[in-house]
Amino acid sequence: MNRTPIRRRADAGYTHPGSELTADEVEFGLAMDEFQRRYRVRYPAWSEILFVLHTLGYRKAVRAEDVSALTPNPSPSETVLGEDGGRGKPECQPSPA
Repeated sequence: MNRTPIRRRADAGYTHPGSELTADEVEFGLAMDEFQRRYRVRYPAWSEILFVLHTLGYRKAVRAEDVSALTPNPSPSETVLGEDGGRGKPECQPSPA
């Protein structure tokens, strides 16, 4: 019996629009992978994710009160899926008061 090895989905090389990751997304993914391997944590808690983000140098850019004023505001030129392939990354703009 001659069997052909089955390729896993990650090895298939299939990409779809919007599947490309930014350098920041790749860096965060690798840092989370390293954290999970080092501390043998399969499902990290939010505090552990925050620890990884702080380790990468991320800090608050606005006060918590200001964040509640932000609302998603997609650009009018976006199509049904948007330019990002439907990944749901609209720019945040302050809501009108």
